[in-house]
Amino acid sequence: MRKTQRIARSLLIGVALVFFVGVCQGQVDEQRAKEIAETATRVASSYPAAKLLRAHRREDLEDDLFRFQTKSPGRIAKAAYFFVISGEGYFVLSPSEAVYVDSEDGHVVHLVAVSTKSGEAYLLSGFKNASTEFNRLVRDSSLRISSKEDAEIYSVFCFTAINDPSSFRLISDRRQLKHKIEDYFYSNYGEKKARAFYDRWWAGFSSGQFMVRFGALAKKSAPGYEAFVTTIDGSAKKIPQLLVWALQISTDGTCETKVSRTLYPNDANLGRFQ
Repeated sequence: MRKTQRIARSLLIGVALVFFVGVCQGQVDEQRAKEIAETATRVASSYPAAKLLRAHRREDLEDDLFRFQTKSPGRIAKAAYFFVISGEGYFVLSPSEAVYVDSEDGHVVHLVAVSTKSGEAYLLSGFKNASTEFNRLVRDSSLRISSKEDAEIYSVFCFTAINDPSSFRLISDRRQLKHKIEDYFYSNYGEKKARAFYDRWWAGFSSGQFMVRFGALAKKSAPGYEAFVTTIDGSAKKIPQLLVWALQISTDGTCETKVSRTLYPNDANLGRFQ
């Protein structure tokens, strides 16, 4: 009898250990995810081992993804960590040494998502195949877009993850547009020229009576929704342009850019700023 009890207890402990190991192997903690994100960035960008990188967690983007996840009782968990990877700022190398790194090629950042379950890395904004990687992420995350309102909110997340992790390009209202256009000119020109270009840009936009729907707009369109977001983008002549992007969003969360259209100024009248 006692021998039978010992065997049964041993079997129970063995099953418990297998279950515990399985759970542990199925969960990736934040530190490990951060290491995965940095390594994936280094490999994909062919950075040398000596290049310093840092990962900053973006829990806001994790929440944005989680919002649209299908949630089963007893299995609710966020699908991915999100990290912005950069090579700038202070790096403490040891208790006796720290260095400050400033980018010589502009403010370059990469966005990487890492599965909380498998540790799989998804190379998003800043990488060549960001759209493909984004769709791979959402397929693995079991999403559901079930209304026009969902599609409008989701389109902002989609554009941010693929193109704009700093949220500089997306425009939500007229006042924000005015401030960002001014900031753009003052960041790229001396004060006198920046003021002249800004006044010219804003006067032309204001007098053009453009029908602009700021923020996101969506409508039902097979196989899901067609959404539109408004952005500002730089041009080859360092003049900001106001664009509308059309995105095709499926009910499973996959997202494709259909087309972008320049509202103002178009290529034909960029010359007036020279």
